[in-house]
Amino acid sequence: MRASLRWFTLMIFTLLPHVAGAQSLCPWLNQATASGALGVDVTMHVTLLPQSPHLARLPQSSYPVSDPRPNGMCEFTTHDQRSTLRIKVATMTHPKKEYAAAIRSSCPGTSRSLIGVGNQAIACSSPSNGGTEDRVVAYVRNRLMVLRCSHPPMESVHWQGSDVTSDAVVQAIAEQIAGSMY
Repeated sequence: MRASLRWFTLMIFTLLPHVAGAQSLCPWLNQATASGALGVDVTMHVTLLPQSPHLARLPQSSYPVSDPRPNGMCEFTTHDQRSTLRIKVATMTHPKKEYAAAIRSSCPGTSRSLIGVGNQAIACSSPSNGGTEDRVVAYVRNRLMVLRCSHPPMESVHWQGSDVTSDAVVQAIAEQIAGSMY
């Protein structure tokens, strides 16, 4: 009888996350921080990809094959779909080439350097759907991070107790993401 109860309890706890529709967590940013950055509650969609074993064996790689750091994307969207914060992280096989390509595709025009956000981080902004899209491209070791934050026009955001520019919020978010990648 006790063994049956143990098995039943074990099965309940094993199946409960699947039945309850448990959602993956974003390994680089939590939903509350994203909500604060966008100024309203957000929904989260996470797509994590397992790291390819051949990447970890390359000479440039800093991590062993068993490294649990995933590649993937997290997207936080406001309920009215007007603002989105998207984080994409990928392991690079050729960091210099892939980082240069990411800069060309994400920030083709004028950009500025960011200090304290990974290696050689750059930021740029452009008009997008009647608002602005702020982007940050950086890397930590052999891991590329591309952050995109699109939002309606705004002069400031009330975040962490004070009014700050959207650029400052995006830089703070990028610093947090880069820190989680170490």
